[in-house]
Amino acid sequence: MSFENYKTELDFSKYFVAFVPRLTMSDKSLDIFFENFHEGKILCIVRDPLNWLSSAKRHSKDYLNLNNALNLWYASNLKNFDLFKKNKKSVKIIIFEHLITDTRKQMKEISEFLKIEFDDYLLTPTFNKEKILSDSSFKTVEGKIDYETLDRKKTDSKEFSQNIDKTMINKCEQLYHDINAYLR
Repeated sequence: MSFENYKTELDFSKYFVAFVPRLTMSDKSLDIFFENFHEGKILCIVRDPLNWLSSAKRHSKDYLNLNNALNLWYASNLKNFDLFKKNKKSVKIIIFEHLITDTRKQMKEISEFLKIEFDDYLLTPTFNKEKILSDSSFKTVEGKIDYETLDRKKTDSKEFSQNIDKTMINKCEQLYHDINAYLR
């Protein structure tokens, strides 16, 4: 009930939604999740690794070591991918860039996966059907899809080319490509 405009009593809620970073990286956390939420669903959003890094390093000092940050991206998304392949009824991978460029298709797939009714209000960032600000490490926008998220890595391309191990970039980009190919 942390949002000012939250309008539903929790006792009557059919669904609970939470953002739990790195939940899937811990087998113990996953066991606890599925013990408590037998019909629970996990949505894993996979983003282009360098676009993610551009945002992440502005979000937290924890990501300032670029190689360590990409190593975390890799470990997290490899775990998500493995979990998805083993448990497609409870885990869905969403490619962030597809969510931005083909929002309607992606939101219809998500609605179907969650067994909720699709509505056009799902096509723009809202809470209780009211416009909200984007959650961004860059300039925020209100109530619309921010297409600039697709090119964040351009902002830092020189720094990335100078300071990130090329093997790490290739490893992450290959995993991103493999996940995309698997989902087609």
